[in-house]
Amino acid sequence: MLVQSKKDIKPYRIYSLPNGGYKIRAYLFNHNIGTSQQVERRNQTWKESDATREAKRLTKLGSAYFESEEYLLSKPFVKVKNANIDTQESNITLDELFAQYNEINPFEHAPSYIEGQKSIYKNYLEDYFSGSAKDCFKGKYITDIKQHDITHWKHWLNQKIKFKFGRKNDTMTVLRTSSKNNIVIVLKDLIKYGKEYEGYNLSISVPGYSSKKEIPNPISYWDIDDSAKFLSMIDDENILDAALLWLMFSTGIRISEARSVHPSKIDFKNKTILIDTSLCRAPGIGWVETTTKGHDNRLLKLTNIQLGYLEKQLNCIKNIHGYNPNTFFLFGGAKPIGITTARRKFDFYKGEMKAKYPNIDDRVSLHGIRHSVASDIATRFTPLQAKEQLGHQHQSTTDLYIHSIVSVKVVEDRTNLLLKYKTA
Repeated sequence: MLVQSKKDIKPYRIYSLPNGGYKIRAYLFNHNIGTSQQVERRNQTWKESDATREAKRLTKLGSAYFESEEYLLSKPFVKVKNANIDTQESNITLDELFAQYNEINPFEHAPSYIEGQKSIYKNYLEDYFSGSAKDCFKGKYITDIKQHDITHWKHWLNQKIKFKFGRKNDTMTVLRTSSKNNIVIVLKDLIKYGKEYEGYNLSISVPGYSSKKEIPNPISYWDIDDSAKFLSMIDDENILDAALLWLMFSTGIRISEARSVHPSKIDFKNKTILIDTSLCRAPGIGWVETTTKGHDNRLLKLTNIQLGYLEKQLNCIKNIHGYNPNTFFLFGGAKPIGITTARRKFDFYKGEMKAKYPNIDDRVSLHGIRHSVASDIATRFTPLQAKEQLGHQHQSTTDLYIHSIVSVKVVEDRTNLLLKYKTA
């Protein structure tokens, strides 16, 4: 989380880390390349004063930093190809390499992304290269994996069955091309880390899957009229349901971000809500609170309608013993509402809407709400406002939009349209 004010115009930025300590980003002019270059430092034992002191020291060095010995020695990762280190034979298994990769996190992925990679590795890589699918790889080193093994693994992945458990019946499907390419990305990152950061002699490559032969399914989302029909199914007496779903349909925040909202993040006076945390699952620990998926804090505007639902929900959890606005979750109390519970609530109202409006597209998922909000704002206003509202920003623009507030006109106009089918 950025701990500087947006008004601070300085050649560095200071961020607090989720697990303690601070991270700094200093922007120093490098005469060798003729432009500014980002230098990053992080330390989990730093206090804010320590981070500020280090940032000022780097800023004072300026371009001289890139000519000093410290430039090479203090870099957290020095790529093998840049450090003139000969590649080494790799006496390490794929499991051991993946453990190193996760511990170091060289590409600085978000915690939620790392958890997703662990799940992919366990189900689709470990099962083949270390599990029962291919016993011949057990205990073998990564250099024993040849290019034809990658080809065989991809054929195995084509036949891999994915089980989908539904409320009415269970289904079995093969993996879609996009899902298989997400799996390929994990193996590509792992090979890249082994070659460029550890110096292992790996000559294998992992080409992706082509989607030319596959008929793409359109992304399911609702327009503003269908969204209004859905919200009309919710009885205002179901306070938690109304507050949660109205917040998601109005702002487009992720379900993981909605579950992580604390009462202290809502400013009823200024009609805003701060979205700066998200919930992700950590193996052996459960749900943990981390920074948002895109590391982008958003201050979103709310209307009186939305605030009314949130205030009713807040009054409900205030009666719980031990209430604390900083630690209690707005949707759930001492513990956040379960992700399965949230999906069931959404599916229930979707079924009610399907019964009343048979022609409605019922393939929209809970995450499809974000697609609905983004499509509506981008169509009726601008794509930039949709990016700001949902937090979909590239790394180059994240630092420029730390706290983005969409104009009141956008959310008020959308709220009025969402009330179209609401009965008195």
